[in-house]
Amino acid sequence: GGGTDDKDPGTKDPGITDDEEEIATFTVTFESNGGGSVDALTLEEGSLLTLSYDIVPDPEEGKYFAGWYKDAECSDDQLWDFAYEKVTADVTLYAKWGIIVDTFTWRTGTDDNIIIFSISGSDKVIAIPEEIDNKKVIKFNDDGGGIDANTVISVILPDTFLSAYAGAFRNCSSLTSILVSKNHPNYSTKNGYLCNKAGDTLEVFPLGKKDLSDLPDSITTIQDYTFSQYNSLTSISIPQSITTMGNNVFYNCTNLESVILPDSVTAIGEGAFEKCTSLTSVTLPASLDVIPLGAFTNCSSLTSLTTSDSITVSDSFTIPDTVTAIGLYAFYKCTGLTSVTIPDSVKEINVSSFQGCTSLSKVYLPASAPDILYFGEIRVDNKAFDDNAPDRTFYVPAGSLADYQNSESWTNYIDSFVELSE
Repeated sequence: GGGTDDKDPGTKDPGITDDEEEIATFTVTFESNGGGSVDALTLEEGSLLTLSYDIVPDPEEGKYFAGWYKDAECSDDQLWDFAYEKVTADVTLYAKWGIIVDTFTWRTGTDDNIIIFSISGSDKVIAIPEEIDNKKVIKFNDDGGGIDANTVISVILPDTFLSAYAGAFRNCSSLTSILVSKNHPNYSTKNGYLCNKAGDTLEVFPLGKKDLSDLPDSITTIQDYTFSQYNSLTSISIPQSITTMGNNVFYNCTNLESVILPDSVTAIGEGAFEKCTSLTSVTLPASLDVIPLGAFTNCSSLTSLTTSDSITVSDSFTIPDTVTAIGLYAFYKCTGLTSVTIPDSVKEINVSSFQGCTSLSKVYLPASAPDILYFGEIRVDNKAFDDNAPDRTFYVPAGSLADYQNSESWTNYIDSFVELSE
């Protein structure tokens, strides 16, 4: 192996059979340049060197770790690429250090802990230190704190860092990994994704990954606000391993145009796509039970909603026939909608679910009139649709008109019904 074996690693030892052929090994040595020591590693030829918390050296006071480099000068083009670079010889890597006061801004919280306002600069690796001025660093500022560095590819969080919301990373367009130690009390790292401690919930999506193609199957839930305000995101397909999506997952992703949700997803949270103003098409899972409160509020470009087993029809959409309830403000101000079909499975529609849909001219209703509810109550002034839309028509199946005319929920629309022929 490297440094200990004089044989050419490509030359086979004549005393070794094909089944026993020796694999060359090499040594990776870490020169910490004033930081804490890191033990050398012995790796087989062709191995990837994984950037983990275990090879992050402890910093000197006032500094933060900024990556391993192949030259002592830590030249920009000599950063070791942990995603692709393989070990093919003995190598020494050199630690780069940044100066905290040049890169970080912070405040002291009520418990004498450090709260990060911002991290900037051009470093490709940023390890947030456990302490600044001998005080624990615990989180980003709740109101807009985060990292503003489109060059950073890896962020390392200390065990003291107890809260890392997704919005703090929305300006990190090159970010591919967020790392924590195995001992972190709240988080874990899976393939570079920041997850909850149990490793089954995605907390932060590193934007440099571009998609979820390498998301581990063990992750079944997407946390609230995970993609919120990620304005570089234009399309995304959720993998089959996901069953549940939290509230406001894509909130205010203003450039998001299309989303595909697989049939494995049985629940999406409130406000899931709220203010996704460029969103034109969504493929919903055929297994969805409820379209919740504000799910598509202010999706002004939305014209196509389809299920995974149906054909997309431009400018119209059909609610999946597994849905039993449409939530408050679910499609509020979706001004691009012109036609919607509500299936027989829907038994309740909450107020304002289709209000502000100024282009909606055709609504195809189920055979039995759904209740229009306001927090569970039927009231004569409950309105799910605008009541001053002269160009809008409600189409009901043959034999169903009387049910709607006699329903207290639908008295606001009594003059807008057309009964379809059989």
